[in-house]
Formats: sequence, structure tokens, C-alpha cells
Amino acid sequence: MSRRGEPVPEAAPLVGLVLAFGIAGFGVLFGAAETRLVAVAAALVVLYGFTAVGIVRSGDPADAIQPTPALVAGGVLAVALAGYGLATSSPSLALAVAAVAAVPTGLYHARYGEPVNPLDPELTLLAVGGLAASVTGLGLFTGEGPIGLATAVALVLAGLDYRRQRGGPLSDTARTRVVVGLLGGSMLAIFSGIGAGEPTLGLVAGSVCLLLGAFFAVGR
Repeated sequence: MSRRGEPVPEAAPLVGLVLAFGIAGFGVLFGAAETRLVAVAAALVVLYGFTAVGIVRSGDPADAIQPTPALVAGGVLAVALAGYGLATSSPSLALAVAAVAAVPTGLYHARYGEPVNPLDPELTLLAVGGLAASVTGLGLFTGEGPIGLATAVALVLAGLDYRRQRGGPLSDTARTRVVVGLLGGSMLAIFSGIGAGEPTLGLVAGSVCLLLGAFFAVGR
């Protein structure tokens, strides 16, 4: 039992849930399709932010928030939001909101849950890199480059964090594959930007891939 004046870890997610319902409810009731997606994304950020405070302050967060149900809930919500967004709004915004829903629960599961991913950490990182490149290309071709690039960067950072949680140091073979994949992603981003009429954004996306590739090439 908590001492008088000491914050209760379980209270933070409850506060976040109440605030998130208010934000999402207002957006869903009074907003257009894109506004609804943005409102839900903002609500999720608030909910996950307060939940993160509770997790940090909790001695064993897996007892209060079980990792596998959280992972499933995040995945189901991401699919639902992506489907709604693709049907009513912009593709890049739909994928961005889906990432907001799924990534935090995935990283939480990577820290506190038992492994359920059939791919090893290295292949998972490569798959995430391929997904990030696809999201960037989609954003460039649909005129939503900034949203696609921001989502892609978030996915790559999440993949790196997952790799760090689930795997040891990268082998030389895996490092080479990652570097080659990032170099290919850099070229894809640059040419996609030129083809979509957004060369500057394509160059920025390509530069991000090159920087990540350089990090893997010289890091451990």
C-alpha cells in the first residue's frame, strides 16, 4: 500500500484513459475524417504518455498491464484505424495513426513480454526497414511526404529499439545487410522524390537513411 503523499503508479493510466476518451470523443463527434484520425492519435499519445509514467514508477508493470493483451489490443486498434483512414482519409495519415497505436504496445511487449515474433531480431529490423522505405515512398507519391517520412523515421527508431531489447550485438553479416538495405532505401527515397516532384524531401529522406547506414557501418 502506498504511503501518504506517494503517487500511485496505477492511477496514471486511469487519468490518461479519462483524458484520452475526452479528446477522442470530441474529435469523433465534431470532426471530419482527418480530424477524427488526428484526434484519436492525440488521445493515444496522451494515454500512452500517462501509462508510461505509471510503468516507470511501477516495480512490476507486467502485473498491472499484461504485455500480450496490450500487444494484441494495439495491433487490432492499428488495423482498425488504418482501415478507416484508408477508406476515408489520406493513406499516409492512416498509416501514421496506425503506427501511433501499434508501436508503443510493441515496444512494451518487447521489454516485459515473452517472445512471440517468429522472426529473429535481425530479420525483424530488416523487415521494419523495408516497411519504412515503403511508407516513405507512398508519402512521396501521394503528396504527403512529410507525414510518410516522419512515420518512417519513427518505425526505424522503433525497430532499432526492438533489436536492442531482443538481440545482442549485430553480427558482421547482419550489419552488412542492414547497411546495404539502408543504402538501397536512400537511393529509393531520392529517386522517388524526384519522380513525385519533391526532390528536396526525397533528398532529406535519403540523407536520413545514409546517416543510419553510417551509424551501423561504424557502430557496434
